[in-house]
Amino acid sequence: MYIMKNALRNIQRSKGRSILFAAIVFIIALSACLSLSIRAAAETTRAQGLEQLSITGNITLDMDEIMGEKNGEPPDRNEMKESIQDSELSLEELQKYAKLDSVKSFWYTGSVSVDASKIEAVSTSQGGMGGRMMGGAMGQSDGDFTITGYSSDEAMTEFADGNAEITDGVMFEEGTSEKTCVISSALAKYNDLEVGDSIKFVSPSDTSKTFKVKIVGIYSSSSSSQGDIGDPMGIGNSNNIYMSYAALSAIADSTGLDMRTQGTYSFADYDAYSKFEDQAHEAGLDSKYTVRSQDISNYERQLQPLENLSRYAKYFLIILLIIGGAVLMALTMFSIRERKYEVGVLAAIGMSKKKIARQFIYEIAVISIAAIILGGLLGSLTSVPVTNKLLSASAATTTDSFDRGGPDGGQAPDGGQMGPGQDQSTDSSTDQVTDQSSSDLQITQTASTSSVDGSQSDTANDDSATTAKTLDGERGGPGMRDYVDSVTSAANLKVIAELVLVGLLLIAVSAGAALSQVLRYDPLSILTSRD
Repeated sequence: MYIMKNALRNIQRSKGRSILFAAIVFIIALSACLSLSIRAAAETTRAQGLEQLSITGNITLDMDEIMGEKNGEPPDRNEMKESIQDSELSLEELQKYAKLDSVKSFWYTGSVSVDASKIEAVSTSQGGMGGRMMGGAMGQSDGDFTITGYSSDEAMTEFADGNAEITDGVMFEEGTSEKTCVISSALAKYNDLEVGDSIKFVSPSDTSKTFKVKIVGIYSSSSSSQGDIGDPMGIGNSNNIYMSYAALSAIADSTGLDMRTQGTYSFADYDAYSKFEDQAHEAGLDSKYTVRSQDISNYERQLQPLENLSRYAKYFLIILLIIGGAVLMALTMFSIRERKYEVGVLAAIGMSKKKIARQFIYEIAVISIAAIILGGLLGSLTSVPVTNKLLSASAATTTDSFDRGGPDGGQAPDGGQMGPGQDQSTDSSTDQVTDQSSSDLQITQTASTSSVDGSQSDTANDDSATTAKTLDGERGGPGMRDYVDSVTSAANLKVIAELVLVGLLLIAVSAGAALSQVLRYDPLSILTSRD
């Protein structure tokens, strides 16, 4: 008890030294609390967002697996070609994996690239054909139009989400084999088409192969008006034509058109999505395939500024603890050196070195605990506004990086370059293999798309811990620039627990410095040679 009382008296007597020590600990505690709060906000935001997200996924080629070394040897070019050329899964195979218990629901789409005999694709002011540009981007036959067939109404996610709607006529019947379609309002106006008219399409590779499709509806799409990277006018979407998968499949069989089929799997939650790939491989899916979700990719892109801020906060915390710990050690050792005569006196009256060291440790602990409590309280109160301020700056920096063609500028969700008119709501990919020379091989991965083939993530509800703001007036189209730029909660019980650990670490470092300094003193030498 005497040691504790003496420690408190010493704190009061040496106010300047105590205030200096407390100020340093306070700054460290405040900074640590803010850093930990930022990291907690990132974790909470990600977890809450994934809980609210409607997750869909597609089976795609794993280019890392195909291009990776095998047994320490570089990949064989011919094997790579064969793997890519034979990569498309059949509808039967896609349906096989849809039966796994991790899958909530399943739908599929097919797409073909075609020309038309009496209508023109919506063109740019420079006269280029939007559909033809998109066809080239997808690596399919070079047609002006893309016809997409849907297995069910559920597959037409853009219509289900309200991003597109029928403005004239009706939607074609689900699963119908009749050759009926819906077209964009832009295409209808451009060619003076109406509901009830028929369009004669031509195979790009064989002009003798033709077929007619009747227009039963005209749709308007928000993505058609917004556009994407490389297609700011939305021309590629305007030249998309939609019909039933059953009808398109029959047309492809009769005309020999190359129809690409993509299956989309819906999952109840993120855990189910995480399990699906392992279950699919166990069910026989080749290792060259992987599972990707455009919903998760889009959401992680929205979190990029917050993730960047969290990473910087981690580095800052590490540097802070190293420098702060070193400063506290130096200050403690300097303080005890100034008070070494006090150490000699206490030892001379019979107090052991351990008790003397304990007194200094009590002083350090009392000052540190008070400073940590104040720093933690202020850090908790200011964590949300400070995090939002820094997050807003991080989002602006990420936007600038995007505009300059930085790490995410103009990139497709899975790393491929976004082609003109390409819609971002799709996650399937096909690969083109091009020989540059007899010894060189370049693989260019491009995304095969349709304007509504992916799924849009649900908007977070009001009790979400995050809000997203669209940065308007920029390139990128809808969804690409929706960065999370604010949080509603940061500090939590986990942050408090981590702050307590930081406080104990600081006390231990300072106490260790005090103990080592006291134990090395010789009381008699101190009293006989006071300096």
